[in-house]
Amino acid sequence: MRGLDLVSNRITFSTGYSDNWRIGAAAFHHNMANINLEAYHWLQGPAAEESGDEEGDGGEGESEDQDGSLYQGQDEDENEDANEDEDESEEDDEEEDENDEPQLLPGFTSTIANEVAKRYPKFKPILDGILEGHNIVDMDDYFGIVPSYKRQATLYTLELQVKHNSTPEHWLGAPTHSPEEILALSREYQPWRCCLTGDEIRELNVGAISSRQSASYWKSPHTTKDGEQQYTQGKYRYSAAALAIRFLSRLPPPLRMCLRNIRLNENAVSVAYPECHAQGLIEFCIENPMLHVERRLDLWRNVFQSPSSEMANLTFTFEGRLAWSTSGYDGRGQGLWSLVLTDSIALWVTEALALIPLGMPEKSYTLVLDGGDVPQQCSDIFQTIVQRDAAWQTAWEMMTSDTFSEESFFTKRAHHCYRFEGFPDAVNEMVNSPSGFIQCTFDTGPAVWNAEVEFGKYRHFSLEDSHNLPIANQVFFQPQDPLPSWIDLHIENILPEFFTDQHLIQVDDTSEWLIHELKGAWDDGYEDQKKQKEEKKQEIAKAKNERTNREMERLSRGFSFFDIN
Repeated sequence: MRGLDLVSNRITFSTGYSDNWRIGAAAFHHNMANINLEAYHWLQGPAAEESGDEEGDGGEGESEDQDGSLYQGQDEDENEDANEDEDESEEDDEEEDENDEPQLLPGFTSTIANEVAKRYPKFKPILDGILEGHNIVDMDDYFGIVPSYKRQATLYTLELQVKHNSTPEHWLGAPTHSPEEILALSREYQPWRCCLTGDEIRELNVGAISSRQSASYWKSPHTTKDGEQQYTQGKYRYSAAALAIRFLSRLPPPLRMCLRNIRLNENAVSVAYPECHAQGLIEFCIENPMLHVERRLDLWRNVFQSPSSEMANLTFTFEGRLAWSTSGYDGRGQGLWSLVLTDSIALWVTEALALIPLGMPEKSYTLVLDGGDVPQQCSDIFQTIVQRDAAWQTAWEMMTSDTFSEESFFTKRAHHCYRFEGFPDAVNEMVNSPSGFIQCTFDTGPAVWNAEVEFGKYRHFSLEDSHNLPIANQVFFQPQDPLPSWIDLHIENILPEFFTDQHLIQVDDTSEWLIHELKGAWDDGYEDQKKQKEEKKQEIAKAKNERTNREMERLSRGFSFFDIN
């Protein structure tokens, strides 16, 4: 009977690694991180340089927004208390410093912001802050917004900027991806793309702003001309979800309808925002209501080691993570930091919950936090740290309605006690409904932390003291036996050659691949660069069409044994 094996058996995918995939995966990760950074920065930028205000019709430090209203530059830090007894000269110095700060313009209008808010209402405070002239895009913070939601809202804002031609003219012509290019690349290259070809990496490289976006960067261990070793020997992997999506997209629909159970074994760190990759499974779960996907996350080998912020993604290398982790007194490294621990779990949990409003059938998907060989330790960590931090977020939200009600949205959301909107409710649901949408292979325990009690203990804290609460109570964990030490877990993700006395190539301005990758980035000949980019795009498009035709021919032959009419 056709498809019986698919009906009867579960298909399992694990995090994918090979020496050939490693280079492409590393380059893809850094392309995704940098393209997202570029998209966000197109929303806000500097005002045009002025030669002088000879007509006297514009005050220094003022700028006109897209709707004609005036706004001042970034306000003084809301966390600073003015001291009335300060020396007058110090006040003059501070005023001069404020005047020296660059004026920031939005790339969009308030009309566009209102339009974006209809589709992405939680992004509206970000847009309002940009319109008010606050330096928002340089802040490395999600502000409690689900990261994939924030990225999608950014792209939609950029799309409307392009549609309504609202981007300031003096921003255009920069030697980076244009807004149109960012939108096109983001549509074609979702974070769950995997196993990219050389042509696809080169297509992403056109307009690159970092050498890490090039596959060439990762091929050989090397140093800069100043002798600084570059970290290029990590084992970069594609997520199990990405590999499953690739498989499903190539499987004929009649066979996809035979599938019943898929397990995604995310047993190692993977690239390009893996916490959101299940979004690529939604269409298949809608297509086949009888399909159930279980995504299992290895806490110690995946979640606890994964980057959990935009800056961490931009700078991510396995060797860099190892270097940070090796500082300690017992030779085993300082261990897993409690602050990062909760950030990582909160990230994966909130991204999973974001699947439902995107259309994922609730009964078609389960996220499982896997404690592996140390379930008791994971249970202890969950009860003592994760539950505590969830209670502290609720307590902080109570404080923002009481003592700190006048603080800005950004002060409230960038607080160390605030992770993501809805995170405390998600933790409570995991405790009270262990067989729900998000499950654990370890005992989540009873709810041992009470937000009301925590609020009573800390309600009189200053803003600074409350912000530092998770750091003042920080803990570092070493994995228990039989797991390796925290350092050795990191070493698992690095090629053995890194730890040998290997030859390092010195890369300088005469290195052929570096010249190729940076060509146009620093040149004045923008028109020549633009022409080269268009020629390269045409070459890549032709190659992709030829490859697609070959793949379709192979698929038509390869699936003939299934007897599909």
